[in-house]
Amino acid sequence: MCSSRKNNTYRGGANIKFHNLGRKVIFVILLSTLLQPAIAVTSKCPDDDPDTDVVWVSSGSTSLAWGMAYGFEADDAMYIIRACDFDQDLGASLISIEKDGVVRRKVLYLDTRPGDDWFNWDAEMRVELTDITTDAHETPSAHLDLYRGERPRLDIEIGAISETSYGINVSSDQYAPGKEKRISIDVKNTGEAWIEDVVLWIDIGELKLLDRGFEFRDQMICESLGCMEKGDTGSINFTVAAPAWNGVTSPYQINYTISVSAEGIDIQGRRYCTNESLKLSCTDPQLLVTQSVCYDEISMSRCNLISSNMSLKEIAISMPEALIYNVSEWSIVETSIYNIGFYPLYNLDITDSLVPGGFRVAEVHEEGSLEYVSRDHPY
Repeated sequence: MCSSRKNNTYRGGANIKFHNLGRKVIFVILLSTLLQPAIAVTSKCPDDDPDTDVVWVSSGSTSLAWGMAYGFEADDAMYIIRACDFDQDLGASLISIEKDGVVRRKVLYLDTRPGDDWFNWDAEMRVELTDITTDAHETPSAHLDLYRGERPRLDIEIGAISETSYGINVSSDQYAPGKEKRISIDVKNTGEAWIEDVVLWIDIGELKLLDRGFEFRDQMICESLGCMEKGDTGSINFTVAAPAWNGVTSPYQINYTISVSAEGIDIQGRRYCTNESLKLSCTDPQLLVTQSVCYDEISMSRCNLISSNMSLKEIAISMPEALIYNVSEWSIVETSIYNIGFYPLYNLDITDSLVPGGFRVAEVHEEGSLEYVSRDHPY
């Protein structure tokens, strides 16, 4: 009996756990089901019917006599339009459109319900019958207005902030080793039609991403911009940092590139993609050269005719016949070279200023070495 009760208790516990797990599974499935439509709504554009929602732009007109053809170019494609036939009452015309060897035909009517007077090739081009006339020989001609379907266009603009680091100006296309760089990316739909399911991919290469909150994997940021109507702009801002300099490779050989691509789908399901990149290079060397002149001094050797307790003026007054000798004037000229850039410089050559006439160089003292000048090792 005890064994039976233990088994019943065990089975009961198992059933409870199973039901709990079942509720969790159902909850996750329901939650996923609820989230998916919301995501789809933000990614899709509302007016997505190819028959009614294409944006058509006027591209001129033409008049085609019976059997004549007209070439119309739209989006780098050539369409051959022909007036193949007319009815006896001149109230309708059979129009054909040919593209890449494929021919489509439709009878267009005048003064009928909307939709019977136009003929389009997908969302690329459209012809609309506006009138039918005859010439002196009773040859009919179809008057057609021509339209091209507008398309979206994605343009990418990458910007970086110019900044000052340790007193050095780092321009928008430069980096400072080990320092932050703020990047901004704008994606704009500059076309005349909407584009949906727009996704932005940002490859930051060897740079380090400092911000959180992005979908980030394999040095790639992925950002969904969803539906973009005509004129819409999507933006993303983030901060990266360049690696510290390894002290060996020339900085001029170290560049970092941020590559950006954006893609989306138009009303016909055609995919559009555009790319842009920003290359960051090192800053140029920067030196600060200073030159200073110390105050003048007088160095005078003792004379056996002059008391060391008397000033030069007193000597001149009291002993006008005394002889003063070994008097010289000298100044200290100091030239300093500071490396205020991010990288050390090697084997510098300097050209000293000319010594004015009547002067001579008495002594030269050096601190540091021109073979290696860095922030911590000035010359």
